[in-house]
Amino acid sequence: MTTEASVGIIAFATPGDGFLAATKQRFSDFIVHEIDMSGNPVRLTSLPEEPPPAATASSDANDRQLAELIGDEAASTAYALQRAAEEVAAHGRGGGGRGGSGGVACAGGTAAATSTPAVLPDELVLPRDDDKEHRTLVHRLIKQLLPALVSDTVDAEGGGKSVRLMSRKGAQKAAREPEPQGGGGSGGGGGGGKRRKLDERSEWPAEAGTNHYLGFTLYKENRDSGDAIGRIARGVGVGQNHFFFAGTKDKRGVTTQRVNVHKLHPWKLAKLMAKRPFGDSIVVGDLRYEPSPLRLGAHGGNQFTVVLRDVEGCEPPQLEAALTALKALGFVNYFGLQRFGTNPKAGTHMMGAALLRSDFHTVCDLIMSERPGERDDERHARQLWASSRNPSAVLKALPHRMRIERSVLEGLEKHGATNPLGALSHLPRQMRSMYLHAFQSLVFNHAASERVRLFGCARAVAGDLVAAREHGAVAGATAEGATEDRAGSEGAASALDVHAADEAAAAALDESVQESVEEGLEDMIADAGSGNAEMAVHVVTEEEAAAGMYSVHEVLLPLPTGGDP
Repeated sequence: MTTEASVGIIAFATPGDGFLAATKQRFSDFIVHEIDMSGNPVRLTSLPEEPPPAATASSDANDRQLAELIGDEAASTAYALQRAAEEVAAHGRGGGGRGGSGGVACAGGTAAATSTPAVLPDELVLPRDDDKEHRTLVHRLIKQLLPALVSDTVDAEGGGKSVRLMSRKGAQKAAREPEPQGGGGSGGGGGGGKRRKLDERSEWPAEAGTNHYLGFTLYKENRDSGDAIGRIARGVGVGQNHFFFAGTKDKRGVTTQRVNVHKLHPWKLAKLMAKRPFGDSIVVGDLRYEPSPLRLGAHGGNQFTVVLRDVEGCEPPQLEAALTALKALGFVNYFGLQRFGTNPKAGTHMMGAALLRSDFHTVCDLIMSERPGERDDERHARQLWASSRNPSAVLKALPHRMRIERSVLEGLEKHGATNPLGALSHLPRQMRSMYLHAFQSLVFNHAASERVRLFGCARAVAGDLVAAREHGAVAGATAEGATEDRAGSEGAASALDVHAADEAAAAALDESVQESVEEGLEDMIADAGSGNAEMAVHVVTEEEAAAGMYSVHEVLLPLPTGGDP
């Protein structure tokens, strides 16, 4: 088991013996509300409204606009295709027979579409339209009115361009099939053997303005942040790396935080959550458009409500004295045990150190190493890797719940055993970042312990760093406002809050990691210090220390980064 001393938690703010107690005996014993940059606790206040069912006939005005753009007969056929596509999606049944590989041309094409076609085509190719602006309007209106359909632009018979409509299932099939060499593909296109490119993106709402991110509040119970976001990402069909958050939250607890995602249409998230696929364990709400992605550390801390059970080692008077000291003095704001993982022989800080040494083989081995308390099938898969080093064989035995290990093995299978860096690129961005941050945290803990050992926690001393007063000194955070990864963990120490205040440095390191491990670790670390949000700091002088000008709650301990000192 990982111990506090092994990760640098050595010195404490209050003298004397502490006491033992059980935390997180129930996940509801640990409640975390992220604090936003305005100092307000993040709470889930509203759920997204369920989007109305896709209309087969929208408003009269929109109906008229579509008919004016593509013609009455084509509009009628398009709505029929929409209804058929909805039926297939809901019940797995088709809406009619096949219409031939060339689709249906209308209003000037080779075959006129009827207003109520007896046999629906697989696709609908509109008349030749060489006006790009007009075609753009058609594409936009199709996305708005007929969400079950996909539109693209194809070569028209006899030259020029046409808009083609088809179901999403048909579009996926068409995208996989190269167009015939030199011939008139579907709708008369001559693709020259190239794969068709279909625009399946949802139209980003005009009301978003210049904001390119959809933000939402994530409420979760007894799930870690990565798992919750991964499930949401799969549910809406978006890569997990498109999601951003300011900090991970405990698995065993009830937590609330802000998350945002790049250009995810609100109706997609609302449609997923309307089904309540995760019950009460994952709930989202308070949707709003935001201008930029969230970065690690871009929050004001966290507010905790903690229940301690089975208290041992002290009588009620001693317990009351300890709690009074905690309330009066705060605590050393260490990064707690959860930051470093539960495996003492393969902690996340060890993986971060190996990354910094460019020892990528060791990182892969640490990820695949045995862990105490695992299930038999998990242990068997790890032992098989240790004995065979065969990623394909291990993948067959690996339980699907071991997502991180599966990503690494799939990377090794794809890139080969000689390219562990390529294999690590298959890990989620947040996971790669977490390993480096864990090593940062180890260094910080040792620095904080040494600061307390040498000078105690009574006051700021000469040589301490504090926020420059003209930029607003940082007030000491209370136990309620401490950062989750430190104060919120089981290893949080019991007194003064010594800030790891250079959260901007952590955010900068994360931003460099986000670019991709494939670009090379040297560039990743070299860029880690670039773009820091500058914080003006001041070195406490002998005179200021003697006069007691600065509280120890204002002391800052910077996090190490790859930037210039």
